[in-house]
Amino acid sequence: MDATYKTNKFRYPLLEIVGVTSTELTFHAAFVYIHAEKEENYVWALSRLKSVMNEDYLPSVIVTDRELALMNAIRWVFPAAQHLLCRWHINKAVLGKCRRLFDDQEKFKKFMKSWNTLVFSDTILAYERHLHELERDYQKYDEVLAYVKGTWLNEYKERFVEAWTNNYMHLGTMTSNRAESSHSKLKRYLMSSLCNFGTSWKRIHALLVLQHTEIKASFEKSLIFVRHEFMKNLFQEMLGFVSHAGLDYILGESKRMDYVGTNDNVCGCTLRKTHGFPCAHEMKTYKENGKPIPVDCVHYHWRKLDMVHVPQSNDPIDVPLKSLEERFMSWLCGTDDDTKRQVKRKLEEIMTPGCTTLTEPQEKIKTKGRPTKEEASTRRMLSSFEIALSGQDCHSQAPNVKGLDIKAPSKRPYRRQPKQAKDNVQSKKLTPTTASTGESTMKAKKGPSKMEEHIGPSLIPPTNIEGLRTPPRMEEHIGPSLIPPTNNEGLRTPPRMSKMAEGPRVLKKRPKLKVHLTPFHPMPPIVDGWFKHSLLLANGWLPPYSDRLHAGKDIFDTDYPDDEKIVGVHCPIDETFVTLDSD
Repeated sequence: MDATYKTNKFRYPLLEIVGVTSTELTFHAAFVYIHAEKEENYVWALSRLKSVMNEDYLPSVIVTDRELALMNAIRWVFPAAQHLLCRWHINKAVLGKCRRLFDDQEKFKKFMKSWNTLVFSDTILAYERHLHELERDYQKYDEVLAYVKGTWLNEYKERFVEAWTNNYMHLGTMTSNRAESSHSKLKRYLMSSLCNFGTSWKRIHALLVLQHTEIKASFEKSLIFVRHEFMKNLFQEMLGFVSHAGLDYILGESKRMDYVGTNDNVCGCTLRKTHGFPCAHEMKTYKENGKPIPVDCVHYHWRKLDMVHVPQSNDPIDVPLKSLEERFMSWLCGTDDDTKRQVKRKLEEIMTPGCTTLTEPQEKIKTKGRPTKEEASTRRMLSSFEIALSGQDCHSQAPNVKGLDIKAPSKRPYRRQPKQAKDNVQSKKLTPTTASTGESTMKAKKGPSKMEEHIGPSLIPPTNIEGLRTPPRMEEHIGPSLIPPTNNEGLRTPPRMSKMAEGPRVLKKRPKLKVHLTPFHPMPPIVDGWFKHSLLLANGWLPPYSDRLHAGKDIFDTDYPDDEKIVGVHCPIDETFVTLDSD
């Protein structure tokens, strides 16, 4: 069970209650729009669910996050059910709370490993030993130990630590990830957070129809198809009666038979307690006796391969309607006129379900702040652990972190400046006189740049009067013969077509260019053309200069792959040779 948001224009939370089938597919049990996440709202929602369920199939295990109102409602409505807490939410809560309390991130990673070891302790003795090790290793972090013990271990360890949860038949569901994935799937069908209840019902109905078809197809697959690994004498009686997902569990447990034997102490019988399957020592007994595994030793959940409704066993056959009618009429005669009108309206709704007097609630209008455009996105807000992973607090602008989709707050739209008159634009064109005197409309950048501090100002192209970088003089580096001529406007002109039409001619071998760089210099990224037109003698250049390329990555602010094969450049220890091809 879990509630989600941004599903309707009334801003009502939507409580989704899901379950798992015998084929390990998720199905929706209920959708409930509640006014607020309070205990009385949850009690009403769960009571409505219980009223339409068969009492023989009430939930035995319920998994939620630590929502106190929902936890109290579950204890009130389903007192016989075992309530477990989601391990994923607990780990993320510990991460979001404790990460900022560690100065050394390596120390924090070791703490999270010790915490996971504590959570997955399979026995109570192992749990006590791991807890003692955690207190000993992190005794300097009093606030961290106080949080994990006071918030989680002291009160809720029986609901998420494996030493206690292995005693309940939870069918492998120890997190609320099925509910979280159902939220995502539902919002893809809703497509907007501004839907009313009528539109939401239609789209939820389409989701349920498709879900019903997928579940029915998985049942048929388990009934008809027989996989090759199940064609063993041990599985003969279960074929066609147990789902493929259940047979996969039994097949994995059967691999432990050889070293477990028939000793139940060595076996542990964890699969029998948590999933309702025969464990390894039971399978070993059947195998030694030459008998297949009987179907009856598999829990009924894994043998449910149809959607036939099972009638409730405790429903009375004859309902005394006459006595109820007499009691109802005697009570109705003693009520006032307002109560009689409400009863009449309810009876009309029961007899004609198509018409109802229910109306949609009023939209919640935001009265504070500047009015903004309605947001139709269904994307959820960031969680505390995602803010912790971004390295920011909740009041600062979070950067884009790998694995997180964090967007900066929206800015005001850019207003385009009005166009100036044509004569005014022509009057501001630069002339050779203004260029020579150094007049410009932009201020030059003061001080050396980051690139100049590492590779020297001589290798940085000069700036023009507009404050922009101009291309370096290529004639000084590779000779004027390789540079095409320029026209009067300072633009490069294409080569003469007459010379190109003369036909093929032999290209002269160009001389090598020698560039001397300082030791341990950062190197810029390599142009793609160098790889294509390089010589085979340039192999082996990358390994001795990989550190310099990574150092240049931060300076030149360019990403390039580390495993890319670089050829065409050969660099000895103290100097670099670059071969330039005329192509």
